[in-house]
Amino acid sequence: MTRIFGVLLLGWACLAQEPASMPADSSAPSNQERLENLLNLIQGQATPEVRQTIARELLLQDWPETPPRLAALLAGPNTPAKIAVAGALADLPQCLSPVYVDALMGMLADAEPGVRQAAAGALAAYANDGVAARLRALAFDASQPRPARLAALSALGMMSWRRRWRIPTRLWRRLR
Repeated sequence: MTRIFGVLLLGWACLAQEPASMPADSSAPSNQERLENLLNLIQGQATPEVRQTIARELLLQDWPETPPRLAALLAGPNTPAKIAVAGALADLPQCLSPVYVDALMGMLADAEPGVRQAAAGALAAYANDGVAARLRALAFDASQPRPARLAALSALGMMSWRRRWRIPTRLWRRLR
């Protein structure tokens, strides 16, 4: 627990520094260096919770170089990193971008069930970008592996659940 807190504190300290509070000698890390450091933490030996928290923070920073780098991570071989980034995307639908769709669709065919589940959750958060049509096509394509087809059906099911509860959830937030 202490290790998790320390890593999170380090990551947030790097992200929270304002340019005015940084030393003038340019020894402070640039956004690109921070991005590299945070991506290394996601890909490293951190716990799943820390990985997902860092991925969320990266998405919330809204740096232009983040989406292509996270999409490359989603398409890569690092299973825990893929699960963390897909989980963060599912948690932050306002940060979704079309750049992630191809990698997430590819994750539906992964051999690891956790990767397929995380991808389905992230894809379910898309409201547009042709994702539902692509999921339907995958789900009914008999030439695709059964696990990929089932993951596509799962994403479609989560999509309909999200749509059904979107209005009541917004209303509930306003009433609180």
